[in-house]
Amino acid sequence: MRKQNGHTHLMRRALEEAIHGPADAATLVRQIPMLASALQSLGRGDDKVLAHITPGEARLLKKRGGRGSKHPVTGLPEYGPGGGGG
Repeated sequence: MRKQNGHTHLMRRALEEAIHGPADAATLVRQIPMLASALQSLGRGDDKVLAHITPGEARLLKKRGGRGSKHPVTGLPEYGPGGGGG
């Protein structure tokens, strides 16, 4: 089994609490920054920034050589080198 880093452990714990614990809205909102930090820590290669971007910005990243693939664990788009062209 793969060893978990601290952020991965925190993310799993927060998700379990959100699903199984007293999931009131205030608790979920307080957990968002921790979850975002944990997701950011899962970036591969040089992908280390988790950001809100527009569809146009995503197209530009891909056009400039970003992969535009989906991260295998998070399912979020990633734009490290290796695709596009331009």
